[in-house]
Amino acid sequence: MRRLSAYSAIIFLAVTFGVACSQRSVESDAAAGYLLPDSVVTDWLSTSFETTRIVYPPGHLKAATMPDFAQRFAAARRLSSDRLGLEPIDDTMIVFLLTGPGQSQELLATFYPFARTEAVYFWQPSFIGPPVIDWLLAKHDLSQSDHAWIRHGIRAWLDWSGQNYHEAVERFAAADSLLSLVQLDADTAVDSDRERYQSAHAASFVEWMVGAFGAPAVFTVYQSKEPFAQTFLATTGIGLVRAEAAWATFRQAVVASQGVPDATPQE
Repeated sequence: MRRLSAYSAIIFLAVTFGVACSQRSVESDAAAGYLLPDSVVTDWLSTSFETTRIVYPPGHLKAATMPDFAQRFAAARRLSSDRLGLEPIDDTMIVFLLTGPGQSQELLATFYPFARTEAVYFWQPSFIGPPVIDWLLAKHDLSQSDHAWIRHGIRAWLDWSGQNYHEAVERFAAADSLLSLVQLDADTAVDSDRERYQSAHAASFVEWMVGAFGAPAVFTVYQSKEPFAQTFLATTGIGLVRAEAAWATFRQAVVASQGVPDATPQE
């Protein structure tokens, strides 16, 4: 079965659930712990859709498309929660949409979008998915793990960029640069903001594992303090060698069909 593109899926949900956007000035709530000071955001504007609120500075070059951003963030939140099997939460997702890396460096001293429990901090050019995942994991108290590469795999898998990471990993395999799961777990340089080599492996593996064993199994391994191989075997009933073989079969089937087949490992 062919998959709906990530962007098309987000737009479909946004249209399906309707638009209810408004525009107004906003003042920062100091009690909420926002990283942006009150003096900066006092005269910022906001646009809302469902339980997602985009807050942006006056004169933002993308001001006319803020309702679209609100719909896309809301849909990414809904789709990502569904894919990860997370319980729905009623909290409003505040998204501070800055003008770009220059303003992010000036106000937040960082180059890459991110999120904490109180808000998403976003700017272009960036994919909307990773900070949405940061926010969801923070809200569900799932931000910290001894297996951080799994979090980066989730961020890359659900980045809503439309990239096929299974195809990317197959190219790495053809070039004899495929990473093993042991290598991934030991690699402290996996970073879904800065690279798409290790994180492409992680994204592909996470999607396979969710399909094969369900999202709860992924989070069981993710939250474990035990060695990855030990926890994976205890959680799934198969070892890493067998898992890598099943993962490879899954990747190859996805690339051949451009769809997602049954991901369950076979005996």
